[in-house]
Amino acid sequence: MLVKNASAKPIGFGSTILMPEDVCSLPPLNAKGEPEGYGPNHPTIKFYLERKWLVPTESKPEPEQSEPNAEEKTAAAETKPKGRSRMSREELREEAAALGIEWAESDTRETLIQKITERLQADTVETG
Repeated sequence: MLVKNASAKPIGFGSTILMPEDVCSLPPLNAKGEPEGYGPNHPTIKFYLERKWLVPTESKPEPEQSEPNAEEKTAAAETKPKGRSRMSREELREEAAALGIEWAESDTRETLIQKITERLQADTVETG
């Protein structure tokens, strides 16, 4: 049985939290005709259905594709290169090493950024 949260607030039953306008499936009935967990005959579900906080529905709505989900946002953030001002000291050290820049343990983030920027500008002048 599919149900929709018709209230303006999140509804919880068991380990399920149903946000407003979300649809979820209640567990199917077992061989004895009883639901596995929170089914339509469970007192909590009956309470929500009586008050029309949960309403039976025929199908799940199609997900909107206008905004990427959290996983897509995370994947995009990981593939997008960070600006040096947002890099950790370790990341800056790795970039400096990749460019052949020697760095000391006492170098701060600002010092590493300056060394990397100077190296890149020097490389640009040489190739330009």
